[in-house]
Amino acid sequence: MPPNHRDVINCNYIQHEHYVRQGDFCKKCDQCFPGLGLAPFTERQFAIDQLHGALGCLHCIPCPSGFYSKHLSFEECLRCTDCRKQGVYETQNCTSKQDAVCGEIKLKSTIHDDNKHYNELKTIDTNNRKQNHSTNIDNNHMTAVISISVLCGVLAVLIIFAVSQHLRKKRRTARKQKEESKSSRGLLEAESLGSSSSSSSKTTDSSLLSCSQETVETDGEENTFNSKSIVDIFKQSHDRIVHNEELSEAHARMISKHIAVDNIFYDIGIALGIPDTDIKIIIENNKDVKSQAYETLLKWKQVKASEATVLRLIDTLQRLKLHKEIREFCKTYDQVTRPLR
Repeated sequence: MPPNHRDVINCNYIQHEHYVRQGDFCKKCDQCFPGLGLAPFTERQFAIDQLHGALGCLHCIPCPSGFYSKHLSFEECLRCTDCRKQGVYETQNCTSKQDAVCGEIKLKSTIHDDNKHYNELKTIDTNNRKQNHSTNIDNNHMTAVISISVLCGVLAVLIIFAVSQHLRKKRRTARKQKEESKSSRGLLEAESLGSSSSSSSKTTDSSLLSCSQETVETDGEENTFNSKSIVDIFKQSHDRIVHNEELSEAHARMISKHIAVDNIFYDIGIALGIPDTDIKIIIENNKDVKSQAYETLLKWKQVKASEATVLRLIDTLQRLKLHKEIREFCKTYDQVTRPLR
């Protein structure tokens, strides 16, 4: 039956109705599902018009802890049953959709039973305390044993390290004294060679090679090159040849394979005065490391011209402490230079 427009439509929120302006009639609100309850009127979120009544519905909210709702309804959530107040045990917990279920077994409520239960709990607590105390003692003992073991291990490692360092220091001292003795003997031999004006190139070559080998000592762990004595002997033996001799392409090609390892040529180039940008261009244009080292030495010859001498290169290697490279250069110098003489 259509509404009578001569009468004013007023919707009652208590009857869960709300006014619909488009149709000028009252509409029933939706019921709350199980687990949800109707919010209190004090929490309403709708307006009430003086002419048409409620303009909205009370909303549904989830049942809080201790409350439930198991049917579709316009009711607020119900409080869960407290079985303890009834003196019986609870067989099923209360949920948001179901009330608690109480059993038939009554709770022990006599003073005697309460005291007995209290004594039992006290006995259990005492036993637990004793067990925990014993466990703590065992744990503390174990922790102390582990700490002492670790400390002893650390002390043993430190003692072994100190002894090994002491022995290594003694070996180095003895080796240094031996090297100084050999260096002095080598210098004396070089002086005697320099005083002889009729020394041939073959004699010079064998002298240089023997001096280079004498300055190498192996102790099973590392090789020590006395580059200073090698350079001194080389300068004295080749004084007339290399004093102002410019570095040749053959020399550059020979030494490049030794300074290409670990990109040593880069540090050498910087020490020789080649700009950093020029070295980077060489690296960019040459993918092979040996070629990069070779082109770096040629760049040095181009930049420094007559100043790019053999002795200048050797002095630079010595300043950079490149002992192995010095030895290789001195050993193979005559092999490269002899065909050029």
